[in-house]
Amino acid sequence: MYAADLSAISLDDFERTLLSVELIPSRRVLRDRISDVCRRLRDRGVDDLEGSRLLLRDKGGYPELAIELGVDVEYLTLLSREINSYRTRPLALARLAGLPSETLEALESVGIHTTEDLYERAAGKRHRRKLAEALDLPKERLMYALELSDLVRITGVGPASAHVLHEIGIHGPRDYLATDSATIQQRYADHTEATLGRREVLGIADIDYCRRYCTALPDDIER
Repeated sequence: MYAADLSAISLDDFERTLLSVELIPSRRVLRDRISDVCRRLRDRGVDDLEGSRLLLRDKGGYPELAIELGVDVEYLTLLSREINSYRTRPLALARLAGLPSETLEALESVGIHTTEDLYERAAGKRHRRKLAEALDLPKERLMYALELSDLVRITGVGPASAHVLHEIGIHGPRDYLATDSATIQQRYADHTEATLGRREVLGIADIDYCRRYCTALPDDIER
């Protein structure tokens, strides 16, 4: 599965996350009432993020729902955005940095146009081997494209950042979780200084913001 399974994320886990991580400034207000909101949602029979997402799709019902949950309509709008931030949106493979044009053309020739297409078609080791053979692509090159596709599943990681992360040894959400934030910050800054001539320093809060999404992503790639 390319994106996070929201039905596997309980409201309890979501509440704990919101109360413990650094949120972007516009969403910090969510913390003020999140415990009450989650309790009232559970009383309503909603106990995971998928149920919450479906409930919040109906913006026409926000005034009534806001009264029921004890918040205002703006709070529900922010809550909906926060929940939907867990849903990874696929990118066109053409946007991936460092992907050779011949690799892109080969993949597109068999209908693989997005990061989700590639993830679904090549996560399994046997399927990946067959795909590489069919396209006459070196398996390392296909794996590189797959790992970039894996990295951009992380909310907050774009194509350029994914390329740098891969270069410093972070090849997917699993590696991201296994590497402490200070190490990612140092390696990222050192690499950009050496290759781009400018030192790009990621904030620890930004690194941690991305980290929380890694825990929700399924790890389907067979190495």
